[in-house]
Amino acid sequence: MNSATDVRTESQHDGDTIVSLVIPADPRRFMIARSVVTAIAAQLALSIDAVEDARLAVTECCNLLCELGQPDYLRVQMWSDGSALVLEVSSIAPGTDGPIEPPTHTLSWVIVSSLAETGWRPTTAGPSITTRWPTLAGAGR
Repeated sequence: MNSATDVRTESQHDGDTIVSLVIPADPRRFMIARSVVTAIAAQLALSIDAVEDARLAVTECCNLLCELGQPDYLRVQMWSDGSALVLEVSSIAPGTDGPIEPPTHTLSWVIVSSLAETGWRPTTAGPSITTRWPTLAGAGR
C-alpha cells in the first residue's frame, strides 16, 4: 500500500454492506474519513446532530490512534446493524502492540465517549475504537 487512500465496500456482518476506508495516518487525510462518514450516516437516517457528532468522532478517533503510536495507516469501517450505524477506526501498525486499556485520560477519548456508545479493542496490529450511532428508524424499536 502506498500513500493513496483505499475505499472498498464488502459484504460481511450478517450480509450487511461494510464500507471500508484505509487512509495514511496523516491528519491532512482525516477529512476524507469525515466526508465518507457524513455520507454514510446521512444515508442511514441519523439525525442531523448525530451526523455531525459522528463526523467529529471519526476525527477524534483518528487523532487518538495517531497520538498513541506511529501507525502507518488507519482503517475506518462503517456498517448498519439494523438499528444503528457502527463506526470502527483501527490503527494499522503491524508488529506493534497497542495499549491494552482504553486511554480514558485523553481529551479525544472523553469527546468520543461523550458523543456515542464507545468500545475499545486491542489487537496485534494496533488498537481499535468502535462507536454506535442509533438511527432514527432504530430509535422507535
